[in-house]
Amino acid sequence: MPVGAHRFRTHPRVRIADKEIRLKILAPSLAALAGVALTQNLDAAHVEDQDLKLSLVLNLQPRAEVTDASDAGGGDFDVQAGASGEPDTADFYLRRLRTGIKGSYQDRWKFAGIINADDAGRRDQGTRALTVHQAYVGYEFGEDAIAHLVQGGLDYAFFNHATASNSSALFPIQRASAELLPVRGIGVAYRLSTPIVRFGVDAQNNTGDDGLVASESEGLVYTGRIEITGPGDLALGRFQETYLNKEGIGFIVGIEAGLNQDDRNAANTSSATSTVMGVDVVFHLEGLNVLAEYRTRTIETEPDAGASSEVDADILIVQAGYAFAVGPIVLEPAARYQIIDLDDANDDEALPYFVPATATTVSRDYGRSGNEIDVGINCYFNGHGNKLSLAYSMWEAEDGDADANIVRLQHQLNF
Repeated sequence: MPVGAHRFRTHPRVRIADKEIRLKILAPSLAALAGVALTQNLDAAHVEDQDLKLSLVLNLQPRAEVTDASDAGGGDFDVQAGASGEPDTADFYLRRLRTGIKGSYQDRWKFAGIINADDAGRRDQGTRALTVHQAYVGYEFGEDAIAHLVQGGLDYAFFNHATASNSSALFPIQRASAELLPVRGIGVAYRLSTPIVRFGVDAQNNTGDDGLVASESEGLVYTGRIEITGPGDLALGRFQETYLNKEGIGFIVGIEAGLNQDDRNAANTSSATSTVMGVDVVFHLEGLNVLAEYRTRTIETEPDAGASSEVDADILIVQAGYAFAVGPIVLEPAARYQIIDLDDANDDEALPYFVPATATTVSRDYGRSGNEIDVGINCYFNGHGNKLSLAYSMWEAEDGDADANIVRLQHQLNF
C-alpha cells in the first residue's frame, strides 16, 4: 500500500479556511463537512492527504414563483403545467439540488462525483429522482502558465455557458441561449489554458442519446470553444455573468461551434442534426458587469422516408448589472433583454410561454419565440456562495395574445 494511502486511512486532516482538524477516520469527517462549512462563511470544506484532496460541494436553490400568463387566445395559461388553465397561487420548489465531491489525486488527476435532484417539487416534476450530474476523471499537465487537461466521463462541455454557469449568473433564471444545444453528457474532452487564451473541445453522446432500436445508428455531439481575455490587468480568470464589485477592469470574448449529429427522434422515423454557432462577450468594470450574446442554430431533420426539412433559430441577449456594497452586503440591480426566435421562417409564432420538461430533463426558465425583459436585484451575503435573488420576467409571443408575467424569489447556497 502506498505511504500516502496508509496515512489517509489513519489520520486525514480536515481544513476549514485556516483551521486544521485531525481526525481518526475518514467516514465521520465526510458526514460532518456540510455542517462545519456552514459555520465558516462558506469556505471550502475538504479532506486533504499527502496525495489526495477531497472537497464537499453543494448547490442548493430553493425558489418561490408566482405567474400570470395567457395562451394564444388570451385565456389563462398555467406555466408550471404547460397547459391552458389557472395557475396555483404560488409554486415552491428546488430549482437546484446538487451535491457530491470534487478532488484531485497527486495534484495531476482531477475527478468529481455529483448527483442532482433539480426541480424537486416543481409541479410538472412531482418527486424528482436522483440522477448522476457529473462523474469524470481527468489528467492535467503542463509547465509554467500553460496547462493541458484530458478528461473522460460525464460533464458539461466547454460550450454554451448559459447551460453550465448558473451559480455565478446575474439572474436566478437562465439565459434563453441555453435552449440552443445544451450539452452535458458522457464523452471525452481536451482543455488548454494560458494567461490570455482558453480552448476546449468535447466529443460526447448526442444530446438525445436514448438507445433506440432503429434502422440507423446515432452520431455524436462535437463542440469547441475558444475564449480570449485581456492581457495583464485586463484578464478575467473565468467566464461569469457577474463578478460583483471586484476591483479593476477586464473582458472575455468567446467564440464557439457545435454539431449534434444524427440524433434519432424515434425508432425508425427520422433523425436530426443540429449545427450551432455562437459568440459572447463579458465586460467588467468595478461594479459594472455586462454580457452580450448572439447564438444561431440550424436543425436538419432527415426522415427515414421522404424529404428532409430545415429549421433555423437565433437568440440575441444583452444584460447588465451594477454591484455596490451596503455595509456587510452587496446589492446588484440588473436588467436583461432577450429576442428569442426558434423558427426564423415563421415570424408569427403564437405558442404560449412554456412546455414542461420530461421526467428526466430540467424545465426551462425562459419563454419560447418572442421578446423577454427581465429585471431583478441580487443581495450577496457572501458572494455567489450565499445570495438572495428577486427577478421579474415579462414575455410576449411573436404573435397572438400569449404572454407571461413571472416573479421569482430564490436563495442560493453554493460551496
